[in-house]
Amino acid sequence: MGSSYKMRRHLTLVRAEDVRFPTSIANVEKLHSFWVQSFYDTPPIISELDRIEPDLCHWLACLKALDLSRNRLGELPKEVGKLISLRYLNLSHNPFWELPSTLCDLYNLQTLKLSACDHLRKLPQGMGKLVNLRHLEIDCTDSLKTLPKGIGNLSSLQTLSKFVIVRGSDGEEVTCTLEDLKYLKNLRGCLKID
Repeated sequence: MGSSYKMRRHLTLVRAEDVRFPTSIANVEKLHSFWVQSFYDTPPIISELDRIEPDLCHWLACLKALDLSRNRLGELPKEVGKLISLRYLNLSHNPFWELPSTLCDLYNLQTLKLSACDHLRKLPQGMGKLVNLRHLEIDCTDSLKTLPKGIGNLSSLQTLSKFVIVRGSDGEEVTCTLEDLKYLKNLRGCLKID
């Protein structure tokens, strides 16, 4: 294995059902893509939620694509904001309640997949900082009742699977309205309005 092992650029880990999320992985500093493949389809019991160690984010500085879908992750560490080279992030089918505001520091991000994150109640207020975002997949997120106002600033957005309209007030959160859709001129495909 030697030097080729240390120079790897792409890594897929396949998890068995009884194996916890990896806490440390050797020689990942040069990875461009990292996929932790799991096949969990049933909602986890709260005590069975997995987590990502914050240190893992420090080692993945060169990462461009990260797929953590179907891994029973209950939260994302705030250190995810350090992955500034990231262009693709798939967090679908995880029981997140919310995402860290540091996610909005990923200014190179082009694709964010949050499909079937059933418990997700809101997106971070700073979403408007993701100026390079082209695809935001938030279908099958029934608990998501608002979108932050910044979504209307994402002029590169081509895919937005769902647009949530707030009826009444949402407390102190500044949320999107139907008026914000007029700024999303590059949208194509299907858009579900809730």
